[in-house]
Amino acid sequence: MSENLFFDKSQLKHCGKNVIIGKTVRIRNPEKVWIGDNVIIDDYTYMSGEIILGDYVHIAAGCVLSASMSKITMEAFSGLSAGCKVYAGSSNYMKCGLDLPTIPKEFQFNVIQEDVYFESFALVGAASIILPGCRLPQGLAIAAALTVRKKDKLLAWHVLLDAQGKQVRRRGIDKLKRMVSQFYKIEIES
Repeated sequence: MSENLFFDKSQLKHCGKNVIIGKTVRIRNPEKVWIGDNVIIDDYTYMSGEIILGDYVHIAAGCVLSASMSKITMEAFSGLSAGCKVYAGSSNYMKCGLDLPTIPKEFQFNVIQEDVYFESFALVGAASIILPGCRLPQGLAIAAALTVRKKDKLLAWHVLLDAQGKQVRRRGIDKLKRMVSQFYKIEIES
């Protein structure tokens, strides 16, 4: 595979074994990005800020991970489908403020900065948006084209089906445990 167009892999804080990063992936501040083993980051993805990707993470094409001044963590086996956006920083649109990156830090105010955390096996459907302060519990799956907020009551090993918060229990957890235990040591709660 040819070299990446937008950054040098050697600049990453850590890059594990068997990592595939698409040629058109853009990582701003690669020195803040930690990537585990067996990770794939597909083309046209943009990443900025402090980001930790655990083992076996997959980020599909066209995703945005914007940690801003906070942090985004994705534990092992978590993933983003195509076109997802994850934000650990945002404007507070209800109040006026100065928070653009062009504004000197001492004059910025009314910005929302909160870490985003994906527990292991959390999956996000295509074109969904994860907002600052969200914690996705183990095994949670998010349906396509949803916006997830910190206030949402998310349940481990469920599927979030709609914007009203409807969730149903995922099936096949025991088989997943058996299969994963054959090649990786991880605690799976159900």
